[in-house]
Amino acid sequence: MFAYLLFALAILVNNPLVQIQPEVSIGYAYYTRQDNVGYIYILDPSDPTVPIETIVYPTIQGWLAPSRVSEISPNGDWAVFYLTSESGRELLVQAFNFQTQEIRNITTLGVLTYEARNFSWSPDGSKIALLVTERDSLDVLVYSFEDDTAINLTQDESLQGDFAWISLDQLIAFTLNCVSEPPCAGNLRVFDTESSNMVSEIDLPFVYGTSTPCKLTPSPNGRWIAFISRCGGSEIIKDVFIWDIEANSLTQTTDLFSSMSNGAPFWSDYEFVWQDAQTLAIDAIYQNIQAPEVKQYFIYDVETATLTEIAAPVETVTADAVPSEILDLVADEVEAFYPLGWLSE
Repeated sequence: MFAYLLFALAILVNNPLVQIQPEVSIGYAYYTRQDNVGYIYILDPSDPTVPIETIVYPTIQGWLAPSRVSEISPNGDWAVFYLTSESGRELLVQAFNFQTQEIRNITTLGVLTYEARNFSWSPDGSKIALLVTERDSLDVLVYSFEDDTAINLTQDESLQGDFAWISLDQLIAFTLNCVSEPPCAGNLRVFDTESSNMVSEIDLPFVYGTSTPCKLTPSPNGRWIAFISRCGGSEIIKDVFIWDIEANSLTQTTDLFSSMSNGAPFWSDYEFVWQDAQTLAIDAIYQNIQAPEVKQYFIYDVETATLTEIAAPVETVTADAVPSEILDLVADEVEAFYPLGWLSE
């Protein structure tokens, strides 16, 4: 586990396209679980080896200590904790406030029979979206911390995949539509989280089996959505696409398959980040059979629809994701370790 943690942290710190911009902080927080007891540690930002505070996560009869935790909200107040019942048949999703130590159940159902997976904070930290399942339904649940209410944006027979916030009140989600078994059709939909209405939609020209689009990344002005066409599964041909919400058009920005003389790569991946409202920086990483890994770096301009290769990746890292000193405080035998992030004043 610890070796995997080191690998994951190395990706966060060394990936040139990871954007991390902590606010003025009062400490760095992380969570561990040991012997079915959860601990939240808050560290001195000037000396990460010194805990400012240790919080034992409150236990609930019939429930195990949290086994999964979200990162801290952008406003530095909340994190979401996932608890499994002792029977293993139920899941409880709670929110913990670092300022007041208040705990909330963030669902209209109270004790959940959900499997909660992906989550995403709204830009101001006032809402969180969760991908949840109950029986055969896979939906996006949005919880408001201001109103203490939860709404199901996508309560239908389709299956939801990756999602991301476009603005304070708008959320984009991928939807998978299967008549019975794969292959399936898919589309992207934009929802207004205040009214629960869908405000925009586009069908995707792909057929999906075991893979789905991922890394939905809105531009700063919310007009364009960059995403990878296929992630996971056995399909190997994938590229970066951009949805122009205003024009409701889809553009393919990369094309590794046609640009390679010896055929498509058997493995490929992308990282990308918006440099401004119309410029997307893309890292392409791929490998052919019996060939070394190849990295290419591009800039894509959405206004001119031009892709330009550059010699080196665009540097966007502004701070280390996790203070390296934290690793010295985490023993190999802990059952779980989750870096939560920075608390803000």
